Amino acid sequence: MIPRTVRALQTLTLSGGCALLVKVRCLQLYLVGHGDDGASEGRYGIPLRNIFRKYFKYEVAYAAREEVVGLQWDDAFYTGIYKICLTHNDIAIGSFQVVYYDLNDQEIFGNKHMHDGAGNDFPHPVEIQLFAGESIVKVTGHTSLIENIKVVRLLTFSTNHGREFGPFPPENKRVIEGTPFNLPIEGGRKVVGFKGVTDKFLNAIGVHSTTE
Repeated sequence: MIPRTVRALQTLTLSGGCALLVKVRCLQLYLVGHGDDGASEGRYGIPLRNIFRKYFKYEVAYAAREEVVGLQWDDAFYTGIYKICLTHNDIAIGSFQVVYYDLNDQEIFGNKHMHDGAGNDFPHPVEIQLFAGESIVKVTGHTSLIENIKVVRLLTFSTNHGREFGPFPPENKRVIEGTPFNLPIEGGRKVVGFKGVTDKFLNAIGVHSTTE
């Protein structure tokens, strides 16, 4: 039987260094956010099978939300990640999609987050396939302005198996303007969900993380 109150501790950490601790009711987070079809487990819903996770953490890769424009999205959080799919051109990231898995080891395809009609502008696809037992434990990158809009210019993922994927786009690995970021995922935690902001580019990226 599901407890009437399932509490989680959510930490919002900004790249500027400040942190805000907020106690939330995990069950309420699940009930909020219906999909376009009216289903209770919509695009922003948290699946029932995961509400027993005691803690999750959300960190953002930008200094202040008001500086970022675009469509905000949230994949919620799952048991783990199978693979990450993204596209990029020579200057930034276009689309972002994650395939998760649940407690029954079933694949769950997250939405493909991208600007309508922008597919041809990002000709380089990337697919990051994780091994069994492998998890994302570090996300780093760089943000800077394109056409006066802050976007993610570089993105790198590191795993608990010592593998590193990126930076993407590789052509930008010497970017020096703007702001570097390192999402502070604490030791012993792994990424179990992504959220962010998408416009013409991937403008912001954040994570849900939890203990093993």
